[in-house]
Amino acid sequence: RRNMKFLLSLVFIAATLCAVITAKDEYIQLPGKSCTDAPDCPDDRPCVMASPRKNCDSCVTELVPTCGKKP
Repeated sequence: RRNMKFLLSLVFIAATLCAVITAKDEYIQLPGKSCTDAPDCPDDRPCVMASPRKNCDSCVTELVPTCGKKP
């Protein structure tokens, strides 16, 4: 029983850490056609031009301004 509680605690801690790390680099697409047109990222991340997240195969694949990873 003690081992089961310990294992469950470890799984909970690992899941929490993964959620926090993932939330740090959340995908944010900015309005505008380039980083000069786009507003600043809300959490001081740099603006980078990247492919948009696709919801279909026939979508336009032009680069869009997004918030990059934290330095």
